Amino acid sequence: ELINLSEAQLVAGRRAEALASANRGLALLRAHGRFIVQPRRPTGFRNEGIPMASPNGSAAPFLISGGPGVSAYTWERSFARTDYHTQHDTAAIVDFAHLERLCRFYLFLLLNADADPDRILDHTARARELEKLASQLGKPGEALAAAAASHRAAVGRSAFTAIGRGLHAVDAHGATTYPHTQAARDVTRLEAALAALAVGDSRETARQLARVGDNALARTLSHEAFRAQRERRRPGHPGSSWGAHCHLPESPNLWQELETLRGETGARPLGAWLERSLREHLDRSRESLVARLAGMQRSLNASDGNAAG
Repeated sequence: ELINLSEAQLVAGRRAEALASANRGLALLRAHGRFIVQPRRPTGFRNEGIPMASPNGSAAPFLISGGPGVSAYTWERSFARTDYHTQHDTAAIVDFAHLERLCRFYLFLLLNADADPDRILDHTARARELEKLASQLGKPGEALAAAAASHRAAVGRSAFTAIGRGLHAVDAHGATTYPHTQAARDVTRLEAALAALAVGDSRETARQLARVGDNALARTLSHEAFRAQRERRRPGHPGSSWGAHCHLPESPNLWQELETLRGETGARPLGAWLERSLREHLDRSRESLVARLAGMQRSLNASDGNAAG
């Protein structure tokens, strides 16, 4: 119901270096894209094939409101590294002839989608992806795997609304993902950090903790600045954007623990408090993971109910 053309441009004079255009669609829209245009096959509308990827950009606010969409990008490597979002990024460098072909292609996709909205939503693809992810989590993922298996039978547009609202999130670095992803990563890193701490390897403990959430920033930010940075990501913050409404991660603040492990001036000395603190963070991260998986399961069940209705 939305197609985002915001980046549909190719820089004149650099066609030889052009990065293949990306139809960055939802997992459940991939089948439609492949049905309309086979990947990596010339079409007459465009010069490259279609690699499929995750949703991003301007489509995200619509997705988290329950509206399916596709973002279509045409990237070119040197432009992305140099002129993009600079004073040189002007209309003068756009290849308008190629832009016209791209817009015709995107319109073709949109019209085909509008002709049969139910057909383009491949709920089976979503179910397969979630079943695979759930199986990697062991016992905590069993209920989600069962809900995903039931979701294979979902059909149509009405089944997407709960999916969009309940299954789209961002991780600690702002990348689009599922709601449980960051919590699962945090659990893995905290478990590895505790294992390293148990054998007295402070360097490896710090390395693992720095990969929990956005704690890599703890090396360069003061305690106050790090706390303020995290506060800005809180839902309801006056400066928040659409990302604040899509299941923001709740990764632990490990600034003090990292300060100690790195032996920084004024840090709290190593002691039993460190292991105790990390275990408390691990328990909370596990609870967050379970809660997020349960929320995803509820979204799938609600989606199936809408589809049945």
